[in-house]
Amino acid sequence: MKATSMGLKNFLRQLFGVLPDAEIAAAVEQRLVDAFGDRVSDLEVTVSDRQVVLTGRCRDIAIKQRAMTEALSITGVRGVINEIRVDL
Repeated sequence: MKATSMGLKNFLRQLFGVLPDAEIAAAVEQRLVDAFGDRVSDLEVTVSDRQVVLTGRCRDIAIKQRAMTEALSITGVRGVINEIRVDL
């Protein structure tokens, strides 16, 4: 594989499994929907430089914790900032 023939992003994706930020965000969002269904309607995902930021509100601390775990499980995620607020 040569980086010059396929572009740097595609080369890194092939070599290390690194996804662009938009694809990471979509993968995290899908993972959260798969895990929680409609209970994640108040959660938002943003990604910058492979750093995921989770924001919004939920009613259960377990959802906040699992959301972070799910985000970290996505290939290419460098880290997660979990700013989800729990409404008890």
